[in-house]
Amino acid sequence: MTPPERWALFLHLGVLIQQITAVQGMVAALLDVYGSEPLWTAQQTADVLNVHPDTVRDRGAEWGIEADLGEGVRRYIPEQVRALRARRKRAQDARLGGGG
Repeated sequence: MTPPERWALFLHLGVLIQQITAVQGMVAALLDVYGSEPLWTAQQTADVLNVHPDTVRDRGAEWGIEADLGEGVRRYIPEQVRALRARRKRAQDARLGGGG
């Protein structure tokens, strides 16, 4: 790759980053996401939920935590992930007789 081609690629990547950031903001607005916290990756989400990232990718939409940005790009809504974790904890406590 020639230096001008590398420079053009560098500039193109900058534009793509700006576009992704803009789309992320639009999706957050559509999802009524409050705050400025960015969407999470599958790994970040998996860490919070104590599951494998593949499980997050496979079940994220079903769990209602996924923001599908198109073309296979998936991110996860932190507020929804935390709410899911809290629901799962309450359900586990109820099963174990802890009540909350």
